Amino acid sequence: MRDPKFGSLVDGSNGIFAYVPLQQRYVTRTMIAARSANGDRLSAEIREAVESVAPELTIGNPQKGEDYVAVGLLPQRVAASVAGSLGVVGTLLAGIGIFGVTASMVTRRQREIAIRAAPDAQRGTPVVFGGATILFITIGLLACYLPTRRAVQIDLTQVLRDY
Repeated sequence: MRDPKFGSLVDGSNGIFAYVPLQQRYVTRTMIAARSANGDRLSAEIREAVESVAPELTIGNPQKGEDYVAVGLLPQRVAASVAGSLGVVGTLLAGIGIFGVTASMVTRRQREIAIRAAPDAQRGTPVVFGGATILFITIGLLACYLPTRRAVQIDLTQVLRDY
């Protein structure tokens, strides 16, 4: 039989704990964690067992393990939501900034653009702009593809087991 481990989801601390009888070290609040093999709720059976031994004890409301974990991870979820929102706002601001600089540059250089385009005077000849746009989009997609592919292929159980 392996040693029991106890820790927090947040700080990653693990330690070995010794379990002592309740009379030896009385704690006013005690939590019972139970797990069933088939996923049935055990709260009624546990409540009956505790009341049969000590009817004077106050028993609180049962809570599912998923709910207990969700409360423990609430600060990280809020931080992730705030960081994601700031990322979206930053992306929008960057897009607005690029639009503003490009629009300003085109407005100031209209005469130069007209002079350079006048000898050919055909709308379909500036292929360079389309090619540069396609090149930058391709480079951006390739730069994002490999890290994204690596993140999708992570074995979550192995990573969580290593920490």
